[in-house]
Amino acid sequence: MNNKDKYKEALKSAWLTQTFSKSMPERKEIIVDSGYVTTHYSGPKGYSEYSTLQRENAENYARKELKKDKYKDYKLIIIKQ
Repeated sequence: MNNKDKYKEALKSAWLTQTFSKSMPERKEIIVDSGYVTTHYSGPKGYSEYSTLQRENAENYARKELKKDKYKDYKLIIIKQ
């Protein structure tokens, strides 16, 4: 195994074994930007993010998501261009 491979393995190991502190603040956001809706969570339970392309319906889609119980604590961020 060469140095580059060792570095990659060490980096992968560090990423996969990182712990999330219970004192880490939670970030719950639904972000609307250029037709994309991104749902973001980071906090003591880990990290999650996904995006979907909604084009001109992006803001309506995000508002519907916020009405669901799963996202009731999320903050809506709309980036106007």
